[in-house]
Amino acid sequence: MSKPNFTGNWMLNQQQSKLQIASPTSSIFEIEQSEPGFRLKRTLVYGDQSNSITLDLIIDGKEHSHEIGEVTPGIRMFWDGDTLVGDMKVKTQDGEATNVVRYSLENDGQNLVALERWRSSKLNCDNVCVLERQ
Repeated sequence: MSKPNFTGNWMLNQQQSKLQIASPTSSIFEIEQSEPGFRLKRTLVYGDQSNSITLDLIIDGKEHSHEIGEVTPGIRMFWDGDTLVGDMKVKTQDGEATNVVRYSLENDGQNLVALERWRSSKLNCDNVCVLERQ
């Protein structure tokens, strides 16, 4: 089975997404996938405030440490069939938090769907982000 390639620029579709967090004004994902490499730049905009992170990941199932601001989570990327899974664990002041995101393509590759499950002592949420290819 061939694996999908998520390379491209993707913009959040607010109407199709179901977020249990404050919805950003806009969200853009820029992805470059050249296996085993996977680069993700995510920009969230809330009003006039913008927040961007860039992650250089490896799709190999092994946990790798990445600096994101003041935290250094361990992130594993692996395939589950034709779904790409990102499994992140991060230590916070309040204990450990986990974030599992399952990425898939729908609508003949025109939509990137990210199913996100965040768990921590302060926040538990399940988000469905539908992004459209730009």
